[in-house]
Amino acid sequence: MKKFYIGAAYYPELWDKSEVDKDIAKMKEYGMNCMRIGEFAWSAMEPKEGEINLDFFKYVVDKLYENGIYSIMCTPSCTPPRWVFEKYPDAMRVKSKDYIEYQDKVHARVHPCKSHEGMRELNVKIAR
Repeated sequence: MKKFYIGAAYYPELWDKSEVDKDIAKMKEYGMNCMRIGEFAWSAMEPKEGEINLDFFKYVVDKLYENGIYSIMCTPSCTPPRWVFEKYPDAMRVKSKDYIEYQDKVHARVHPCKSHEGMRELNVKIAR
């Protein structure tokens, strides 16, 4: 019989590191064996341009694996940190030529323009 993977999105970057063990205990209790992480964590991964630190995610992935839970590490391209829009103010998604959708406000998700050259370069960099 093939193995089924049961899991959910997991955002450990949003709370204290001390919660990870409690979360893993609940995952095991509920029969989860795979978690998706990182897709909204660019600000945690690279709070300042060029200062990429994945130590926290290595810690989480190692803890999950030690407990028999696989990880799917996602790219965080849909949630760039604020410094990206300070560098590329024209990278904000636009609804029409006269209306910037978020009026210079960075919201939770999917606010960058996917075709902006600078965004594409940064997306490749953080994904690698």
